[in-house]
Order: sequence, then C-alpha cells, then structure tokens
Amino acid sequence: MLLLSKTLVILILLFSINLNLHAKLQAQAIEKFEQIYSFKSYNEAEAASDQLLFTMKSTKFGLITTSFQAYVKSFIVSGEVNNDNYQNISIAFPAKSIDTDVDARNEKMLDLCLEEKKYPTITVTIPGPLKLTTANYSDLDATILLRGKNRPFKISFEWKKENNNLIVSGKATLKLSELEIPDPSIAIAKVEDEININFKISLNLTSKL
Repeated sequence: MLLLSKTLVILILLFSINLNLHAKLQAQAIEKFEQIYSFKSYNEAEAASDQLLFTMKSTKFGLITTSFQAYVKSFIVSGEVNNDNYQNISIAFPAKSIDTDVDARNEKMLDLCLEEKKYPTITVTIPGPLKLTTANYSDLDATILLRGKNRPFKISFEWKKENNNLIVSGKATLKLSELEIPDPSIAIAKVEDEININFKISLNLTSKL
C-alpha cells in the first residue's frame, strides 16, 4: 500500500511538471508584434502599398451614382504570433485620421457620423487565429468598436509571403444602419447604407516586440 501511494505521488508530480513545462514552452512560443502605418495626406495614403480604406456610394438627384473613398492616414496593427498562427489581432486608428479628400465631407463625417470628439478611436479586433499553415485565405470573425459600441462582422483574408514580409489583404462589408451611424445624406445626394472595407498591409516577419 505504501509503495502504491509513493508511486501515485510520483506520477502526480511528473504530470504537474509536464504541465508546467508545456505552459512555459507555449508562453515562449508566443511573440507580440506591432507595426505603425502613417501617411501625411490623402494622396499619399491612396498611393501607398499599405492601405486601409472605406468605400461608399451616393446617388445624386436619384440618377447618378458615384463612389467615394475614405483612406485612413494613420493606423496601428498589433497582435500575437504563435508559431505560424496570428491571433488577437488589433487594427486601431484615430477617427480624425479618416480622410475623404473633401473638407466639408470630412467635417460632417467626424462631427455627425463618428462623433469623433466623444469617441476618438476606432478599433477592429480579430481573435483569430489566422493560420498560415493552411490555405492562403480564410473568413474570420471580428468586432469593430465604433461610437462606443462593439459590433460583430466577418472579414475575408488572403495572404502570401514575400521574402521577410507577410502580405495580408482583406475585405468586409458593414452597414451604416447596423452601426447606428446617422445618415449623412443631403437633399441632393443619398448615401447608400453599405460600407465596403478593404485593406492591404505588409507585416515584417522579422520585427517582433
């Protein structure tokens, strides 16, 4: 009986050591990353290879439909890398860094639609993981923190490796009504409900925190 008890204690100790070792190895495998993207103007953001933009459409006089883009001139991408899995990804940017290239439209967007002074930061969170060991595309759940509320949506990702860089592109569709954003339409131009989000970013695979 005593021998059995000692054996049981040894097994429990070995199991505990194994769990602790596994936890330490997992912690060591997880690396944090952060990259900052910044552009001085709408034109510079439009011409850049790294982009985050919103596209919307408006119809004037009920006849002519045109699209317009809003580029984000400053944003930060951060998260964790666990082997070849990217997880807990965050894309954060100041609301005032969104630029439609029209001052009057920018002012209305910031004051009416986004209430920038009350909610200065917009954050997109993707828990992941984005698994680079699988196919080079994936649909992932995400949330956007906008006007003080988190809203769920899905992002379609594609990626490829080029030298020491991971090139990630993505797209998603949101609606003004679902985000509870006030309608920015004016008398002569009706803004459509859909917002198309597109991004393309280059992550340096060698620059971890």
